[in-house]
Amino acid sequence: MAKALGLIEFTSISCGIDVCDEMLKAANTKLLRAGTLCPGKYMVLLSGETGDVRRALDAAIATEERHIMDHYCLPNCHPEILSVLERPRRSTPKAEGALAMCEYSRVITSIAAADAALKAAQVQLLELRTGFGIGGKGFFLLSGSVGDVRAAVEACDSIPNQISCRVIPKPDSRIFEYL
Repeated sequence: MAKALGLIEFTSISCGIDVCDEMLKAANTKLLRAGTLCPGKYMVLLSGETGDVRRALDAAIATEERHIMDHYCLPNCHPEILSVLERPRRSTPKAEGALAMCEYSRVITSIAAADAALKAAQVQLLELRTGFGIGGKGFFLLSGSVGDVRAAVEACDSIPNQISCRVIPKPDSRIFEYL
């Protein structure tokens, strides 16, 4: 059965830690990540069955709505999103074909955009960065054929908080050393 992904960002670190505890006690979910983001925010990412994820997010909202910056429940989350969030960062991403770089001002909207992109076209998720060391932003890299990469980026246009999405049709292989 497909899993849901719950994402929530807080404006307060101490509040985020407290509410994370409430979320974990409220429903049977797997904590994927919890931690500080720049500048002084806190993020919680969890997965599970859709009903459980929604209960955890509802518990967060009921506990402390004032410090919640944004929240999402992504039912039937694309499996590659969960895979990337559960594994350690790869050293150097390798792309075949075109390269897309998408940047969002909020981590959770970047994850929602990556999910939309993966569902819209046959692309590979190379990297998903979630606010650590990049000013609290979310950023992801996609690769695939030029047409598929462009279709994936178009699917991201409806997701709020987009800063920039760019496509390089034929990236120079040396660029990957610095991603």
